[in-house]
Amino acid sequence: MAIHTPNVFHNTIGVASIESSNDEGFTPVQDVPYPIVPVSPSETLTPKNIKNTLTALRFTTSWLGYYLITFNATASGGTDKLWYFEPYKNGVALGYGNVFYYQQNISGVRVPYYEISATFIAKLQKDDYIEFYNTLKSADAPSEALIFQNIQTTIYQLEQVGIH
Repeated sequence: MAIHTPNVFHNTIGVASIESSNDEGFTPVQDVPYPIVPVSPSETLTPKNIKNTLTALRFTTSWLGYYLITFNATASGGTDKLWYFEPYKNGVALGYGNVFYYQQNISGVRVPYYEISATFIAKLQKDDYIEFYNTLKSADAPSEALIFQNIQTTIYQLEQVGIH
């Protein structure tokens, strides 16, 4: 009988996960997407058939298949501006899994925190990669930087081995 550990998915063909306490921040320009770049990222799952590029929040696949991909983070700053989060496949917007959000300062005194999350399924070929981008949609830059915190990303290949 095999001994299973909680961070190893034995029947899953591909799995990987990256977490980071925050991103490095960016000075946005209206309608110009920029990659979300983590600071001191780490793996939360033992990668299997998926290559993590920790410095870029990038997952690169080793097999053709359908993948369940999640992104979760808390955003702070960027107050009173409209933002657009979207996943990219091979350097091009995927076209779904995207989220419009507005950072609204309710009290006028403190910096608001909002959760930004997306879960989607993508068909990926061998060596395709997924990254995450953010875009300022408002006309002028925010007075304080938008920072992603508590970033958690995960990818699972949906096909299984040994299960019929």
